[in-house]
Amino acid sequence: MNIIKLAGLLVLWGSCMPSFSQTVSTIGGPMSGSGGILVDKDGSVLVADYGDALNLATGHTIRRVDMNGNISIHSTGFQGASGNTFGPDGRIYQCNISGNFISKIKPNGTVVTYTSQGLSSPVGIVADTAGNFYVANCGDNTIRKIASDVSSTQFSADPLLNCPNGITLDDEGNLYVSNFNDGNIIKIDENGTASLFSYIPGDNNAHLKYSSVHDAIFVNSHGSSSIYRLQMDGSVVVFAGSGYRGNIDGPAATASFSRPNGIDFSKTHDTLYVNTAVPLHNNGVPLNPSLVRMVTGVSLFTGTEDKIDEASFEVYPNPVQEYAAIRFEAPSSGIVKIQLVDPIGNQIHLNEVKDYSSGLNQIEVSIPSNIDPGVYILSFRGEGVSMNKRIIVQ
Repeated sequence: MNIIKLAGLLVLWGSCMPSFSQTVSTIGGPMSGSGGILVDKDGSVLVADYGDALNLATGHTIRRVDMNGNISIHSTGFQGASGNTFGPDGRIYQCNISGNFISKIKPNGTVVTYTSQGLSSPVGIVADTAGNFYVANCGDNTIRKIASDVSSTQFSADPLLNCPNGITLDDEGNLYVSNFNDGNIIKIDENGTASLFSYIPGDNNAHLKYSSVHDAIFVNSHGSSSIYRLQMDGSVVVFAGSGYRGNIDGPAATASFSRPNGIDFSKTHDTLYVNTAVPLHNNGVPLNPSLVRMVTGVSLFTGTEDKIDEASFEVYPNPVQEYAAIRFEAPSSGIVKIQLVDPIGNQIHLNEVKDYSSGLNQIEVSIPSNIDPGVYILSFRGEGVSMNKRIIVQ
């Protein structure tokens, strides 16, 4: 038995994580940039501004963030700049959720209305190679098809659609839609027939992006403050994020995100970009100011699940006073980080242990004397494992 003592706190629960091959860093902000994002051909990140809060979709600007973190105005004149995409013509097409129309941005930066026909709180948008656009209408729970001649028809209207938010397209012509009002990912075939494809923890999905390089879909979850990798068989694994709200950079397993929303890849698909909210509270659901975050090493992700059996975990006592202990059975040795956080993800205490063993382990944790009584979460993050548990401190 390997007994490790830490000046921290304790707790666990099951969700698998990959190794530390991916790294999260902040490259731009704070700024007003809560909408969709696109990576431009020069490698800069274009960040649309939805607005300052969920019920304040008044953002009117797209900003450019270069690789040095410099921020400039790309274009303006939008009404709640939500999801966006590049069309086959190379132009940017921007959804305006509060204006109920799609904008087209000309090379000189001039913004013109592309269409408003049949749109109801449009959020996500994606284009196929034939010049058709598919738009997620959150307002009436439908998917709209805008043909290359700008005619608009209803493509899909299914009870499974629940404020359709993000939308992406695979190499076979299938659409995948993330619901904002629940955790479901909906697959829609070329005929507009919808089916339940998968579920993302958190019950509050943001945007998603299919990568042909990795043959996988990457999904932002507002509700669980994480980025997920969704395999084409419908299986899900955490790609990045500790699961607690914050904007802490570092290894993907221990980094944190706050309401990750927009998502796009670099040209090589080895780097992923998302935007996250600086505020960590829910009062009024604030979205701005926002940060642009970069996740490198996407191609190194294996998705290996090295699960620790939940049934093997013993946490006692709970409620705790001066100390607690964790016993668990580990399938292999590795590095772990133990982080004590409050319920909204603010870091309280962090320790590292560099040598837990395969087999039975026990970790004894002393409770910091300077924290107030209440509910806390102990985050256990290691190579291939991610466990979290609520603890009551008396």
